[in-house]
Amino acid sequence: MRKRVSLLLAMMVLLVTVLGGCGSSGADTEPAGETTQTVEPAAVEELKEVTIGIKGDINSFDPYGLDEGINNALIRHIYEALVAQDDDGVVVPLLAESWSANEDATVWT
Repeated sequence: MRKRVSLLLAMMVLLVTVLGGCGSSGADTEPAGETTQTVEPAAVEELKEVTIGIKGDINSFDPYGLDEGINNALIRHIYEALVAQDDDGVVVPLLAESWSANEDATVWT
């Protein structure tokens, strides 16, 4: 019984510590109506690394080789598609400026 109470107490202390670190003190929030800070072009050129947290390992950087959630999450940050679908499901251009098909839609250019 005593071990169970000690374990419960330790878990509660750990939970309070973790959740307390996630809170905001309010001192770092911007007042309403204020604009955000702009980054100078010289500072942007110095940034050379992007860190993306992904749960699991990726199998390939080939955008057409595998169709898995983990691979797709990373591939979207590296490659951009020719077209995409908007919120209504309509195909809209991304990299493609225009496209057309022959009469029986077997050849697209």
